[in-house]
Amino acid sequence: MLRFRPALTACGWLLLAALSSTSASATTLSVAVRSPATSDPSSIESVGDIDDIAELNPNLTPVEVGIGFTSITSVFVDARNGVLKGYAGFDRQTATDDPSAAPYSYAMGTLGAAGYLTGSGSAPVSVTIALSFDGSFAATAGSPYLNFLGTLVGGSTNSPTYISQISFYDDGEGVMVEEIAQQTITNGNITTESPYAGATPTVFSATRELLAGEVRITFDALPGELISFGASLYGVAVAEIDEDTGGYLPSSGAVDFRHTGMLSIYVPQGYGFESDASLLQNVVQQVPEPATWLSMLVGLGLLGFTARRGALPGG
Repeated sequence: MLRFRPALTACGWLLLAALSSTSASATTLSVAVRSPATSDPSSIESVGDIDDIAELNPNLTPVEVGIGFTSITSVFVDARNGVLKGYAGFDRQTATDDPSAAPYSYAMGTLGAAGYLTGSGSAPVSVTIALSFDGSFAATAGSPYLNFLGTLVGGSTNSPTYISQISFYDDGEGVMVEEIAQQTITNGNITTESPYAGATPTVFSATRELLAGEVRITFDALPGELISFGASLYGVAVAEIDEDTGGYLPSSGAVDFRHTGMLSIYVPQGYGFESDASLLQNVVQQVPEPATWLSMLVGLGLLGFTARRGALPGG
């Protein structure tokens, strides 16, 4: 089975390091990445902004990569409002024996934020960060490998790094799911990982027509501590592998997550963040159950799927 995995947790840690080192009291970052961006199969396009929108290829303009391979990728990240969207699709019309030929299309949106927790109390309080998201797989020819991941990484000044992740993948035999719920502690050059009950990945639906879930982390923090977190949505569509030659077979597929990934922050009544950033000002004082978001998803996500299918390359 083909396993094509990005280092999303590493991306999250880089965001945490950048946010934690800022001299500002609060910052949000938007980062959008896609590939291929030109006729060069290894080309990567990226854009980032502070407290603003990062967007690539909003019109879904296709890219011809080599002979017989068309790629469409798009990414939208709005760190002001905690929104992530994207699309990664391809159409390979011809077979190739060359393992280095353009095999895939990918799109990744990442947002991060850091702010100092405020409040009148002196005891630790519970902070919850949640990323709710949905998407779909479409395999219109052959058996492409499709992968859709949602990742949340975060913590406070003195806490471990908490990680919650859901990975949906399909190599032609149906949707499979993997989950990560752990904490990472670094002491000098030694890093240890262990399960963490406060990291809760929740899968709502795992069908090709509707992939939906929520990744959540909950941890205690003191007023005055810096809270940092990074959230990512990633989609990759890979051409079907020719097991005899190691090349790629004619195939077509897409990972569509343009509906909306939404980040939410929850703190107790009377607490908030020292911040001018919209995302950190719009905190909520009551943590909803995951089923609350699911009820909204059923009404919106299924309706959006019909429109999403029409955006496949050549479709």
